[in-house]
Amino acid sequence: MAHEAWLTRKSVQQGGLLKFIHGGEYHAYNPDVVTFLRRAVQTGEYSDYKQYADQVNGRPVTTFRDLLKIREGIKPIAVDEVEPVEAILSRFDSAGMSLGALSPEAHEALAT
Repeated sequence: MAHEAWLTRKSVQQGGLLKFIHGGEYHAYNPDVVTFLRRAVQTGEYSDYKQYADQVNGRPVTTFRDLLKIREGIKPIAVDEVEPVEAILSRFDSAGMSLGALSPEAHEALAT
């Protein structure tokens, strides 16, 4: 793709972060992934979910999540050592949430 910067005439390549273009760059919301997700949600079958999970786990690196992996041999935390919801909520700060993710009205409602 870098060689195209030096061409006098270059084709206009449509696409973007969320829009799938056939033959274009890979997107997390490719039709095959969405199709498997919809099927898994509609049927509730584990086998359908497994197909969806295989699509997501086998895709090329697309998101930051794809660069992470679960470490083997780590002992899980016992459930009785996990803080109760009431203790966590007292430290929750709705102002720290992004205005891009929540509307001003949602921020006001959470602050109340």
